[in-house]
Amino acid sequence: MDTIKVGQVWTSNRTATTPPLVCTIGAIDPAENNRSGEPILSITVTPHPKAQQRGWPVVGHMPVTLRAFKRSDLTLHTQDAPENPRFHAAYTAWRERYDTKLSGVFDASVTETYINIIGTARSSMSA
Repeated sequence: MDTIKVGQVWTSNRTATTPPLVCTIGAIDPAENNRSGEPILSITVTPHPKAQQRGWPVVGHMPVTLRAFKRSDLTLHTQDAPENPRFHAAYTAWRERYDTKLSGVFDASVTETYINIIGTARSSMSA
């Protein structure tokens, strides 16, 4: 896997359970700043536009360990994504909760984490 940097866009292929996903790295927190003891990548996950039309949502902020990101089946698409101003508000809110142990980080692959987040959101909306 290539060197991972803020601003990169990575893509996944369609799987049996997910559409193609686009993952944009918005922030990287170094290991020494994290309870997990390893770098945390904060990403935005965007499904393919046709999948969005079918109800697959964007996850605006998803913190994953570097280990989880590296074991995800992703391909580097571009190095210089434009900055998303809405990402930073979500990242800042998460970081404040993380620092006070009210939030965590995902250690499953990007695709698995996306499916879990979407499933949880859909379950809570139907309850």
